[in-house]
Amino acid sequence: RLSVGLVLALLTTSATYACSCANDPRPASVKISEAKHAGDAIFFGRVVDIKEADTLTVTLKVEEAWTPGISSYTTITTHLNGNACGYPFSIDRNYLFIASKNEEGLSAHLCGLTEEGFPEDYKKALGPGYSPKNYAALWWEIGGTVWLATFVFLRIRNRRSQLR
Repeated sequence: RLSVGLVLALLTTSATYACSCANDPRPASVKISEAKHAGDAIFFGRVVDIKEADTLTVTLKVEEAWTPGISSYTTITTHLNGNACGYPFSIDRNYLFIASKNEEGLSAHLCGLTEEGFPEDYKKALGPGYSPKNYAALWWEIGGTVWLATFVFLRIRNRRSQLR
């Protein structure tokens, strides 16, 4: 009977996760240097939306970035809860994101370097960033410029052919 009970207990228990991160005592400059070397995305922004599915999808407005290619609105994912090392983001809060790049995009977790606010030692280690681009607006500007240049070129060519 004991073995039947043990088998039933093993079959009916759900998977549990435990997140345990060792506190990293190294200075921020070392952590930031490693994150840059690993190709992590580094930016500071405010959470504007959180959607829950298999994971949390967090949309944020980026105010400053240190990694090329970060747009003014970016999304990252994290696990649903802290037991699975999911980061507990809150809407309308500011965070320094040091997000890992993977197949799905950017992700953050409790054991990473993402921090609420912008700690002073990280500011010093990062130095000045850049203002992110609104890539959708940039493409409209490029498209408009190409269209205008094409229009002007065709107009000039048409006038020259009429003068001949």
